[in-house]
Parts: sequence; C-alpha cells; structure tokens
Amino acid sequence: MSVALGLVVLVTAGIAGRNWVREEWWICKLQAGDEKEQFRAMQRLGELRSMRSIRALLEAFEKNGRENRISVLPGDEKGMIYRLKGSFDWHQPEDQMQLFLASVDSLVKIALERKQNCHPLLIEALRSSSPVVRALACNLLVLSGASPEVSPALRNLLEDRDAAVDQAAAEALKAIEERRIGPAAPPGE
Repeated sequence: MSVALGLVVLVTAGIAGRNWVREEWWICKLQAGDEKEQFRAMQRLGELRSMRSIRALLEAFEKNGRENRISVLPGDEKGMIYRLKGSFDWHQPEDQMQLFLASVDSLVKIALERKQNCHPLLIEALRSSSPVVRALACNLLVLSGASPEVSPALRNLLEDRDAAVDQAAAEALKAIEERRIGPAAPPGE
C-alpha cells in the first residue's frame, strides 16, 4: 500500500515538475531569445496559462509597446473574448508590433482563465513605473472579474500623473462597481 502511495506521489510530482520546466523554458526564451523565439514563447505561455510568466509578459508588453496607448476591453456580442481600443504607433517595426500584440493576447488568456489567482500580480503591476503597464493592469483586473477588494489599489491611481492610467483606473472601478450592483439605468428611466 505505501509503495503504491509513493508511486502516485512520484507520478504527480513528475507531471507538476514537467509543467514547471516547460514554463521556465519559455520564460527564458521570452527574456533572452530573438524576436521569433520571443513571439513563440509568448504564445506558449498564453496557451499554458502560466501565472509565473505574468511579470515577464508585462515587461515584454512595456518594452514593445511604450508608444501604444490601448485599452483591453471585454469582448462583444459577436463572440470576441476581448477587443483593443486606442492608438498604436504604426511606425514601429512590424516584429515589435507582433510582440506587443502577442504579449497582450497571452496576458488576457491568463487573466480570463486564472481570474483571482492573478490579482496579486496585477495589483503589483499597478505600481509599475510604466504607465502602459499600469493601464493594462487596470484593464486585466476587469477582464479577470476582480471584486471590490481590489478597489483601494485602483483608487490610488485616480490622480495618476498619466491621464490614460487615471482613466483606466476610473473605468475599472466603474466596471467593478457595476458588476457588484448591476448596471445603472439609462438617464430618464
């Protein structure tokens, strides 16, 4: 009986360890690979829904999208899981734009699947020195179904030195509040 239990523990540890090794491999490729390897790493980390990769993906997002001012919004009735709104720097190299978009896609996949588990990392990202990362973290908190417990961290951004961050925080707070009490009735009803 104890041999069987030991075997079950070893098999379980082997499976968990394999995922850890795969995540570590792709995180290393994301941080040190060429553009092609970084792109593939972002895709794989999104497919793996890797919580451990959130910081590295946020760094790649910031590095490849400093001039892009976007919001990541919930999907629409046509079945889109998310949509982008804002302005892109269309003068940046195509590979840099692909890396930027791949990092967004992977972060959204992780946020949608891991939900509250990713909130501590996203709250940490609200304190980033990068305004694009702070704004994205606000958006990802909404997409991941954040509860009112994250509101104090978002309120700290309401008078951010960057207007886009201020706006993202206000929109996130509004969305979280609407989710809590239901949408407000249109004026005149």
